[in-house]
Amino acid sequence: MSPAIGILDVAREILPVLPKLLGEDAEAVEQSLTRLLERARSGEAVDHEIRVLLGKYPATDRWKRDRLRGNDADGVDEKSYQPLPGQRNTPRAVKYACPVSGCNTPPWFPIDAGDVIPSCEIHGVPFESVSND
Repeated sequence: MSPAIGILDVAREILPVLPKLLGEDAEAVEQSLTRLLERARSGEAVDHEIRVLLGKYPATDRWKRDRLRGNDADGVDEKSYQPLPGQRNTPRAVKYACPVSGCNTPPWFPIDAGDVIPSCEIHGVPFESVSND
């Protein structure tokens, strides 16, 4: 991810892309922004004024917010999900069933490790762990 940047950095970076973002309005915004950056160089605090100026137009406001959050200006967010490499070892659920052959009682799956294993309602014998294969 990009290092954190401030509003003055954003103002400098947006200058060359203003025509693409604003079209006809770009020249006026560029002049205002250039004046604000000159005032900043002389030590004046102009952060708020830059934020207000860039916030007037949806395209520059979005660009500003994305850059301040650390995203690339092209709109692609660097934060995304990628699974870990390699095979996944997903644990299989433990299945319990009546040990009597041919019993039609539905199997039981514990929710918590401490759940008490039930007995078959038909045969009265405790369920046993069965293979999921």
